[in-house]
Amino acid sequence: MFEVENAEHQTAWGLPLTVLVCKVCDWSFLTSGEDTHTIKRCPHCFKGDLDSSNLELSQSTYQHSPELVIVPSVTTEVMSRKIDDFAGKIPYPPGDLRPDILHQRLQLIWFPEWLVDCSVSAVWDAESGFDYAVLSHQEHFSDSGWTTQQVKETRIRWEPRVGRMHRSYQNIIAPALDGHTDLWQRLGEYSISQARTYAPELVTHGLIRLPDLSPETSWSEVVPLLYKKAGNEVKTATSAEYIRNFRWSPEYRDKNWTLLLVPVYATFYTDDNGIPQPVLIHAL
Repeated sequence: MFEVENAEHQTAWGLPLTVLVCKVCDWSFLTSGEDTHTIKRCPHCFKGDLDSSNLELSQSTYQHSPELVIVPSVTTEVMSRKIDDFAGKIPYPPGDLRPDILHQRLQLIWFPEWLVDCSVSAVWDAESGFDYAVLSHQEHFSDSGWTTQQVKETRIRWEPRVGRMHRSYQNIIAPALDGHTDLWQRLGEYSISQARTYAPELVTHGLIRLPDLSPETSWSEVVPLLYKKAGNEVKTATSAEYIRNFRWSPEYRDKNWTLLLVPVYATFYTDDNGIPQPVLIHAL
């Protein structure tokens, strides 16, 4: 197996690392310790074996150790229930789709996420909307003659607002992998409050997927999130029920990026055509 020889990176991670690559899907992983010799099949596609690679850690998009790690907390009981629930929802399941088999094939993967802190200064303008009530009367004709009914209608009054804002935002989640949105829509949310400071002993088991998106590339995904947050803050600051046509001219400063590893369990079953079907399960 190819072990990472760069002393700087080994010092940062605090443990010896091996790079493994799947020749089918081209995903690469880091691993260390016992799992280096026990993990054979790629936990991303489950179609290819993991082979030692001549790829050096320094060639990856981001090779330094993470600052934060969320430790797996799912219990055996909860994991069994999740697997049973998944298997039970598949109509006409293939013979390989059995809870006991899925459980035997579980592999731990550490997926990367970027967290970014930054400060923003901006001049903004928007229209703030306020509900107000309008009373009107409607006449109706019946056998007893004409009757008048009072009707209360809620309308929105839009008023222009302008201002300047200075904000600091912490722990904005940004993608570290292609397919970030699809991945976490499938898995569900997690709480950053569960994160712990990185220590080598936390990642001695499982496969670590390094980012394939740099902070510079991921920043374009952060900007719309900050825009949405700023718009909501303007709505609150103006005591409005609604806001529209929010515009701002932001200046971003003091960006600080943090790499977070999030645990996910992967397993698979083969369908009736013999094709592996990956299954991802939240480890929290």
